[in-house]
Formats: sequence, C-alpha cells, structure tokens
Amino acid sequence: MATTHQKFNILFSGNSDRDKASLCAYLDEIGAGHCVQPFEVDEYAIDRVLASMQSPPWPSGIDQASPFKKVASFVTSFAYEKPILTTLPANLFQNLRDHQNAVAAHQIAVDALHNAVIQCPFRGNIVLENKITVSKHFWKELIATIHTSTPAHFPFVSLIYESLTYEANPTASYKHVLRQARPEVVV
Repeated sequence: MATTHQKFNILFSGNSDRDKASLCAYLDEIGAGHCVQPFEVDEYAIDRVLASMQSPPWPSGIDQASPFKKVASFVTSFAYEKPILTTLPANLFQNLRDHQNAVAAHQIAVDALHNAVIQCPFRGNIVLENKITVSKHFWKELIATIHTSTPAHFPFVSLIYESLTYEANPTASYKHVLRQARPEVVV
C-alpha cells in the first residue's frame, strides 16, 4: 500500500500511465473498504480526470499550486467525470449510495492532505501532520455537495479543504488578521 505522501504524488506525477495504474489500484482499496470489490470504472473518464490534473484551473500551474488547490482540482474533476460506475451498498450508504465518486474523491483528498507539505516563503515547509476529521452530519453534507460539483467549483472546494485542514492543523494556518472583510482593509 502506498504511503500518504505517495498517494498524493500519484495524482500529479506527470506520467499518465503510472498515474492511471496507481489511481485505479487506490480506487480498488477504497472499494474494498466500502464492501465493493472491484469498482467498475470508466477508463476514459479516468483519462479525462488525469488529463485535467496536468493543467489545473490555477494561473501559476500545478507546480506552484498548494496542496489544497491540487486536491480541489482532483475532487472537482473526479466528481464531474464520475469514473466509478459501481454504486455503494445501499445498506451502508442509503441515499448516498450513488455518490460513489464523491465518496472516493473525498477519501483521496483527506488522505492526500494528511502529511502534505505547504511550501511557505515566510515560514518554510509546513507539514500537515493531523488528518482531517469531520462529523457524520458534515460528511454527509460534504459528499452531497461534492457529488454536484464541477470544475467551476474549484475555488470553493479548495477553500473547504484548506479550512478543514487548518482546523485539524491550527499552527499551519495563516495568522487571522481580518475580523470582517471591509473593502478598504482588504484592497
């Protein structure tokens, strides 16, 4: 099984064949963990997801993107392309059983952010040591939201994962300086 750092890197190695094999193996792990083995996948959709990750919707490109932006690019593309065709067990997932792509994308995002590194020009490398945890209610709402997301939702998804990660890793967060956003303070 790949380490968390390797799981993050499989999504952005630049070698599409290796990325595809690694992602499909990881999806098999997720499927087995949810009592579905193996997931039936649309390989063309997987190819589209991997292609979209080579040019994320971030002006500075993939190499300059934060872990949150990389994860958001993956999550929104994966949710939009819906490569997993197999639904989840109804007895475990009830009304979210057809949200398999959102469930997998979120799990990959959480695993990818655990021990990811933020390269901060002011504070050096910051390791995100603590894994994201959420309540069952929040998880259900987030999965329902991810299920309907498209690549256009990239900025919002990035902020969600950044916020969740900083909640789990408060010393990694930027210093809070704004009490309320006033145009004359922000601009």
